[in-house]
Amino acid sequence: MEEPFGPKVNLVRVQSFSLLFRKMQQTKMKIQHQAAMIDFRAFNSNKFFWFSIDLKNRLFEDISPSLFTLTGKDINSLNEMLFNKNNNLISDDINLILDFIKDCEEDTSIEIPYPIRVFTAKQELRWVELSLQVKVTETREPYKLIGMGWDVSSFLSFNEKLVTDLKKHKEELSQSLYFNKEILKAKEKERRKIAFEIHDELGQLLSALKLEQTMLLQRVRTPSTKESLKGMLAMTGECINTVRRLSSELHPSIIDHLGLFPAVEWLVNNFTKRVNANIKLTLPQQKSFTFSSTDKIFIFRVVQEALNNIMKHAQAKNVSISVLPFKQSLKLIISDDGVGFDTTQKKKKHSLGLLGMRERVNAMGGQIEIVSEPLKGTTISCTIPLR
Repeated sequence: MEEPFGPKVNLVRVQSFSLLFRKMQQTKMKIQHQAAMIDFRAFNSNKFFWFSIDLKNRLFEDISPSLFTLTGKDINSLNEMLFNKNNNLISDDINLILDFIKDCEEDTSIEIPYPIRVFTAKQELRWVELSLQVKVTETREPYKLIGMGWDVSSFLSFNEKLVTDLKKHKEELSQSLYFNKEILKAKEKERRKIAFEIHDELGQLLSALKLEQTMLLQRVRTPSTKESLKGMLAMTGECINTVRRLSSELHPSIIDHLGLFPAVEWLVNNFTKRVNANIKLTLPQQKSFTFSSTDKIFIFRVVQEALNNIMKHAQAKNVSISVLPFKQSLKLIISDDGVGFDTTQKKKKHSLGLLGMRERVNAMGGQIEIVSEPLKGTTISCTIPLR
């Protein structure tokens, strides 16, 4: 007998019920975990601690007694080890937190997404969860750090194998970034070689052909033949211009001769000729930044790919490019008021271009953030460390 709503509808119902059941199970487990944590913290107050740190004077302002118990240190010892790389907090962990705090320009709450390693006075390894809040002054300088934490060692069964696995993962990631950079460098080297071959060999052949056509035009007397030769001359001229454009796109020689910022200006001028949009370019007044030849071409490619995406997809009326010094790095911000896109959806038509930008920024040891929403434009922010 045929089912009342058909097999497809029933299949959807089964899948929906299965999804709902999984969500209920996940919610139940989450509630149980939170309840267990509340019971643990309620009945094990010695494992809970809090503190307040004066970031300017680098001293603890206030501290809970349980932190003395956890570390086995008194207030003077804790103050001495504060901001000292050779402290009882393993430097890899604490330095990540301190680097983040230094970059805070507004009041910020921080949930550390992983346990922090702590060595006690007896050199026993403990694991703690931290929640921090950074307070900043009106001049956007961090001045106070408020924190609370829990000793979660009894919940975790971390051992030397985990530490080894984490170290191995970091090494593999580092090697992956290194090989990625080498691949990109090899691609740019090959592009440069092809660009020179196109410019020198094909460009010279076309120039010779144009010269022969010009000489032939002077000897021809038939009007129809002259018109044909003029058309051929025009086509040859277009071919020469195309060769020059392709050669410049493959490897902009202006970077080698004049540097990064003139190359960016040249790129923006060409973009303005091809797109009906207002573009604002802001470059640093001090242009004596030191970049390797590889980093120069990588930064140029990021700007080039961003402008290509704007030209092909954004339908923008206004575009802004800012290249500004930011602490010990260079800040590159490219924004437009175009149609935007949903960053949560994969396999977009411009995703390969965004992937190329990410690869190049990561290869330079930098960070990239892409913010976009449908009908609200796109902003690409890159932070590139100065060598």
